[in-house]
Order: sequence, then C-alpha cells, then structure tokens
Amino acid sequence: MPLRELKLNDGNVIPASASIAYGCGTAWYGATGNDGISRPLVDAIKLALETGFTHIDEAEAYSNEKSAGVAWKEAGVPRESIYITTKVLGGIGNIQETIRRQLKELQTDYVDQYLVHSPAFSKFLKGQANIPTLSECWAEMEAVKAAGLAKSIGISNYRVADIKAVLEHAKVKPAVNQIEYHPYITDTTSDIVELCQREGILVSAYAPSLPVVHRPDGPLKPVLAELAESMSKERGKPVTPGQILLKWVQAQDIMPVTTSTKQSRMEEYLDIANIRSLTQEEVQKIRTVGKELQHSQYMMNMAPLQSK
Repeated sequence: MPLRELKLNDGNVIPASASIAYGCGTAWYGATGNDGISRPLVDAIKLALETGFTHIDEAEAYSNEKSAGVAWKEAGVPRESIYITTKVLGGIGNIQETIRRQLKELQTDYVDQYLVHSPAFSKFLKGQANIPTLSECWAEMEAVKAAGLAKSIGISNYRVADIKAVLEHAKVKPAVNQIEYHPYITDTTSDIVELCQREGILVSAYAPSLPVVHRPDGPLKPVLAELAESMSKERGKPVTPGQILLKWVQAQDIMPVTTSTKQSRMEEYLDIANIRSLTQEEVQKIRTVGKELQHSQYMMNMAPLQSK
C-alpha cells in the first residue's frame, strides 16, 4: 500500500513521502566534533535523503541540528522538498531564543514541526529560576507558531495527564505527540493513543522496531517470522519482521520514525510503501502476543509529572 499524506489538526499536511521519518535521535547523542558537527551523522542524513527519505527528525537535546543543517545543504535538496522536525528541552526557559538558534543551525527560516521533547523538562532545568508549567510552556510554543518559526507545534513523550494539562488552556491544540510505540509498550501507551486520536492529535512513533532490535528473542519472534514468511510468499519478494512492525504502526494511523546508517536498511524501511497493509486480525495478534512482554526502552524513564 503506497504511503499516504497525513493531515494535521492545524490544517497542515505531512506529504506522503514524509510520512515515515528518518530519526537522528539517541543513537547520535553527543556525536559531535569540536565544531558541533558529526561527520558520520552528516553522511548518514545525506544517504537517507539520497535513498528517498524526505522527513528528518532531530532534537536540541541530541546536539544534532547543526549536522542536519550541513547535511541537507550538502545534499543539494531544496528546502521545500524536505520536512524538518526538531524539539526543544534544555532551552524551554526561553523558547523564542532557542528556536532562533536552532533554525540558524538547521540553516532554515522555519521548521515543519517543533515539539516539546518531554513533559518532565524540570529534570533538565535544575538550578534555573522560573521553570514554566506545562501550560506556560505551551503558550510559548503557540507564540513560536504565530511568529511563523514553526508550521506545526506539538509534544513528545506526553502522557494522558500531561496532554490534558496542555489542552485545558491551549488556544492551539498540539498537532503531534511523538512517543515510544511498539507492541511491547501498549499497556502504558494505549490510553495515550486513544486520547490523542480522539482529540485529532497525530501520534508519531519512535522505536517502532524495538521488538526486533532490542528484544529479538521476545514472544513476538515466531509470530513475526511466520507472518514475514507468508507475506513474502504472497508478494513474491522478501518481507522482513522490521517491515511488519512499521506496517503494524501504520495500520493504527500512527506515523513511524526509524533510523539506520545502512542504505540497505533505509531501502527496506521505505519499501513498506510496496507492501500490503496488515489485516485487523494480524494487527490484533501482534498486539495480543506483545502484551506478554512489556518493555520501555526510553519513554518511561522520565521524571514525575509537571505542575499544570
């Protein structure tokens, strides 16, 4: 099934080609030289763009924005042909100043998505005066959108109580909530997904391939192997467990964010556009078996909830 565009609640659209994102996240944390640039990351992003990715996902916390700016410029890709997402965390005390610095590093006048990286930002702002509440932080994000510095604004790693705290005073709803999402975390994320989709907030999934990357011998191993074999026979070409996990995410109207440094793996991820959708029975079987092992690699290591 071809990739499809994703309509956001603010009227903006994620193009079909950008509906699977190339993430420059924790794998690249702090991977920078003295000039603030990671040459391996620059090369990986350029390769991703050359392979067919058009959505690049970065974050202030990972110090990867300068590398991303160099990469897309060196790749010679027109700005209008790529979709850029980044996040704010340490700079939440002055979001307007922070995003202007981020835009300079990204070598662009705007980002397509700008997300608050975590609701537990007080954990990262220790010692700073006047730490904002969730609603105060969101008001600053709304100002960023109003200034034209970000086309869409959103959140990341926000749980139900966090989302409700934002919505209580929001003038502009978050367009996106990016969370860790895979079959081994549904016990703690299903209510988040349900609330977001009820409110028209797109869920974006990082670590969608965790079951094959971090827990390869988990209970889903035989299920994914059997499904990969049957779908490969149907298709006449290989279908991998990793591709099935991406299709599982997509089947729930969730946008996957994935990563790799290998071109063959990048091609594999993008090839999901040529693979049929999972049936509801297949989606449910993966969910049911996934509940036998619940594991959070990233999201649930956050500090307690912020104040409203």
